[in-house]
Amino acid sequence: METLREGYLPKGKYLISDPCYIQYSKRDKADTDNSIWSDFCDALHKKERETNRNGVVFDFRGYELFVSGTAHGDGSYCGNNGEIYGVDAGILGCVPVEVADPDFVQEVKEGKKSYITYHEFDSEIECYYDEGKVVMGSVEIDTDPPDPDACPECGYIDCCDEDCEG
Repeated sequence: METLREGYLPKGKYLISDPCYIQYSKRDKADTDNSIWSDFCDALHKKERETNRNGVVFDFRGYELFVSGTAHGDGSYCGNNGEIYGVDAGILGCVPVEVADPDFVQEVKEGKKSYITYHEFDSEIECYYDEGKVVMGSVEIDTDPPDPDACPECGYIDCCDEDCEG
């Protein structure tokens, strides 16, 4: 396996989504959707405890992947690529296609799955979380967008003061 800097993934083919939406490949009869998701969460939480930070690269089934919490948990967030990313587990991730079911990956590539995008990265991918933005290579998803109804001076939605000084 390639030696990588912390916060980087190797070049390759990835799915970007809330990892709970991905159908993972089953390695044997003992694998169920629930056991795979449980293993995934255990590996993620172990790495988060070790690093004490949001936005981590960790090993799952022999592959490195990136996962970050969002600023506001579940919801729908816009990517700079024009895609909408739905979130039901409070996280977004960059998951190598090798851990996903091949038929599922094909459906994503054909645009048959919502909230999931397929990406091929030709070089190492920098991944991180910064002030509400989850960045995975060229894909940036803002999970803390400004509210269009907020007062431009103070940021409060219910600001009624025309002379607001912030």
